[in-house]
Amino acid sequence: MGEHVPLPSDVRHAGWPALLLASLFSVVTSVGSFYFTLYFRNELGFSGTQIGVLFAVQAVTGLLAAIPTGVSNDRITSRTLVALALIGQSVGLALMAVVDSFVPVLAVFFIGMLASAVFKLSLDVQVLKRGTGDRMPGQIGSFQAARFLGLAVGAVVAGYVLATLDYVPAFLLAAAACAALLPLTSRLQPTPLSRARLVDYKADYARPRVLLFCLWLVLFATHWGAEFTCYSLFLQDNLGLSMTQMGWYMSSEFVAILVTALTLGFPLRRHADGQAVFAFGLIASGAGHIGMVVDSVPVSCAFRVLHGCGDGAMFMVFYVGIFRIFSLERMGGNFGVVNMMTMAGMVIGSIIYGTLGASVGYEVPLWGSGLVTVGLAAPVLLSRPAAEPAVSAGFSQTVDSASAAQGDSRVPG
Repeated sequence: MGEHVPLPSDVRHAGWPALLLASLFSVVTSVGSFYFTLYFRNELGFSGTQIGVLFAVQAVTGLLAAIPTGVSNDRITSRTLVALALIGQSVGLALMAVVDSFVPVLAVFFIGMLASAVFKLSLDVQVLKRGTGDRMPGQIGSFQAARFLGLAVGAVVAGYVLATLDYVPAFLLAAAACAALLPLTSRLQPTPLSRARLVDYKADYARPRVLLFCLWLVLFATHWGAEFTCYSLFLQDNLGLSMTQMGWYMSSEFVAILVTALTLGFPLRRHADGQAVFAFGLIASGAGHIGMVVDSVPVSCAFRVLHGCGDGAMFMVFYVGIFRIFSLERMGGNFGVVNMMTMAGMVIGSIIYGTLGASVGYEVPLWGSGLVTVGLAAPVLLSRPAAEPAVSAGFSQTVDSASAAQGDSRVPG
């Protein structure tokens, strides 16, 4: 095992700076996050395949960043990496305002998405490493609620901004706002560090249940590829929504995720039924994707809210499970590996669903990915408790057992 020293017993959770950063980052980057697809097609004239490649690149940046960023979070304080990522994100948004052909846009998009991946992963690790035992589900619920509150507000605000300004000044405004968040990173608490070796991380993934879960996670994450490449185009082309209407539509889902995270976060303590939450999340997420293709805005939006409830449950299972099945000594690297699995799924989904949507209609990738997600619930429902997937098992295990497994592996930064 790698060198370590015990972490003081008074370690506190990530606190308000992490929550505020998660929320504000979601707001200031929303002008790109939700509307890049429309910008690429309507303003720059890119094809469906080109858009699919761009969002596959987004996932590839996550693949490239996942393990190096994760391991770096075990060796460097997460707040340092969060600050560096904010600088990179600001530069990426500013450069997006001055390029307009495919290859330069691809390069700039890579820079911005790489910075975004490092920011999100590092802030996630910041929260996980500052977690406090059986109160962790509530802390994760609060963190996810803050993030999705920012996404809900950002979707609406970005819609109004783009209805008033062109994309170029909107990108420059977002770049300046992103840079303005830098002073807030100094308020983040230092995270535990370690000198864990690569062989230690490898041992963590030698368990068959963990490997099986990684395969499952790749399939689940393909629906995010469908969302990135087809979601906003579906709202514009199929439902005929304006920029501002799209903002309100999207925000309803994020409010659903927010409420679900808070609802599940605080009651979930030592013996929560993780398998039931796991199955509900998959079924609600998939059914919501299928139903949102109905050609009626109120009905479609209602199913999108259902999808948000499912994804909210999945986020809770994901984060609480990771916290409980991995030691804090190697949390960064292990979280990076799991994050890499989701990015692999997004790469596959972006390429397949982006091309499919442009060829046969943007509703097809949405209900198709929904069917895949619902199908993933079958092994969860049919499995015996002793054979639960890794995250479900980790979510259900007692905090005492998790603490015993972790021992004194927590180290101060």
